Amino acid sequence: MRYISLFIAIVLGASVFAQEELLDLKSNAALFKIENQTQKRYGGLQITYLIDTLELPFLDDFSSVKLHRYGNTGELSFLDTTYTKYRKNGAPFDSIFLSFDTTFSFYYSIVTGTVDTLPNEVFTLEEFSPDSANSWIIGTYWASYNYFYSNGTVIDSNLITPDTTFYNVFEPIYIAYDSTSLWTDNNVYINNTFHIDAPTVGVATFDGIDSLGHAYNVQNENSYGIADYLTSKPINLLGKTDVVLSFYYQQQGLGNQPEEKDSLVLEFFISDSSQWVHAWSVGGDSAALVNGTVPDFKFVSISLTGDRLAKGFKFRFKIMVLFLVV
Repeated sequence: MRYISLFIAIVLGASVFAQEELLDLKSNAALFKIENQTQKRYGGLQITYLIDTLELPFLDDFSSVKLHRYGNTGELSFLDTTYTKYRKNGAPFDSIFLSFDTTFSFYYSIVTGTVDTLPNEVFTLEEFSPDSANSWIIGTYWASYNYFYSNGTVIDSNLITPDTTFYNVFEPIYIAYDSTSLWTDNNVYINNTFHIDAPTVGVATFDGIDSLGHAYNVQNENSYGIADYLTSKPINLLGKTDVVLSFYYQQQGLGNQPEEKDSLVLEFFISDSSQWVHAWSVGGDSAALVNGTVPDFKFVSISLTGDRLAKGFKFRFKIMVLFLVV
């Protein structure tokens, strides 16, 4: 395997390596980490993991594991709640009959003896995600009833054949809050053994294998692609100035040297456009490949300005490697 070690600091820290032979690991239990998953069934109930937004300073020397602990339920804080899938004007309901076109109510005046016809109020139906933090509008509808009013009071109603009917979903769930991690994934290997003279206690190693030690993309020989991410939680940079992201990285370490086409890539998440953009990258050290030396740790510092300085900013490291099947 080819290793790149990386220490990050806003100040940040990590260790990176590509992969020369793609095989599932059969030994070295230290490399078998918790399976990455976004949801988990716990006691028959669904767990939704909520990601908090961090404030500066952001610092990780990788002396301990601060990856998001999916599935590690023993140390997380849980809120037992009830998930309501649909809501009418923000309020839950059991079931509802709906019309796509306008329905009406009839108002009788005992003073004038006349009947006024007015359209029923239109309402918005929304569908919510299990954490109730995200929702999307299904549409606007009218109730499938004609209502009859006398002196301001409903005295009768007439059910119209509905165009559609929604039956709500009520499900008890657990919501897990994790305020101790810095990262939202757990694909890299946090250790203090695969580097040479790291400037910090530990490193994060990008090894081209997943969190269970399984090789990526073993089906496609000689393909080029992404292997391993390290993604920060959202960070609040709104109103901040003079913000710098800095880190150290080392290629190879105690592994094999990355090839020239292998690369370590840094990307920024721009919250205003909800897009990841390229910020920095480096390829394999050609001189080290020729002379067989191990590169020292190198320091990188990047100033954050403009649309980076917003609430919800994130950054991530990833490795691009040539997958060789043996």
